[in-house]
Amino acid sequence: MEEIPAAQTLFDTVQILGTMLPAVPILLVCLAGLSLSFANRRRIGKAFPFAALGFGLLTIIYIVFPIIHFTIIRMSAGGAHNVPMAFGIVGFIQSALHAFALALLGAAVFTGREAVRQ
Repeated sequence: MEEIPAAQTLFDTVQILGTMLPAVPILLVCLAGLSLSFANRRRIGKAFPFAALGFGLLTIIYIVFPIIHFTIIRMSAGGAHNVPMAFGIVGFIQSALHAFALALLGAAVFTGREAVRQ
């Protein structure tokens, strides 16, 4: 196994951070939501696990998937021919996890609320 030069490692790190840059605003919102969920866990009661899991999963998605995308691109430089298939599979998984996280947040919104009497 050949050793990767330090300059290449630094370049890769900068590229990974560059791919994560567009996600910074939503990542900050997710981290704030996660923090608020934990800070108010007694007050929000039964909604806490849904909110914490939803914001936590979104945080993980916005950190991990840019790295996965970068890795696919990096591996394709070696002549991988199944890049579109890899992106399709990864995109499907990312979309499914994103939908699940939104469903958790939706559940948090409606959990523990009393019915409104008219």
